[in-house]
Amino acid sequence: MTDFSAHEQYGGEMFYLGFKGRLGRAKFWLLSLSWTGLLLSTLLYVVHPLEVGSDTVKFSLVALLFAAFYYVQLSLLVRRLHDIGKSGWWYVPYFFIPTTYLRFFNQNPEYEAPLIVSILIVLLAIFGMLNAGFAAGTKGPNKYDVEPTPVAA
Repeated sequence: MTDFSAHEQYGGEMFYLGFKGRLGRAKFWLLSLSWTGLLLSTLLYVVHPLEVGSDTVKFSLVALLFAAFYYVQLSLLVRRLHDIGKSGWWYVPYFFIPTTYLRFFNQNPEYEAPLIVSILIVLLAIFGMLNAGFAAGTKGPNKYDVEPTPVAA
């Protein structure tokens, strides 16, 4: 039996930054794009022109911003995966493996893989984004929470 007391406690809106609950398509895209815009504008208008004593401070600030951005995006994605009835662990094959491979292994000549592996990894990431971002959520309650309220037009 699933306990939906947290849903009832927050009045149906689950905008905290945890990993429980569900998030519909429209809210997922709205929040994801908002956070991305906030990060980019912060980098462009605050961090870039910031004159600090050393590059270490600027690097630390950028690393902190990216860590916060990554946490928020991960939270949104896990709740979106919950909405389509999938475990948040689907993040690993959909996004973590492709991102890690393309960022680290594909650029290192010692670990160079055949082109077909790179193509398959990119296709996996595209499928993951299409599935998580555009698949309809399950109707009614599922094992993660009740159906999220739709965005008003």
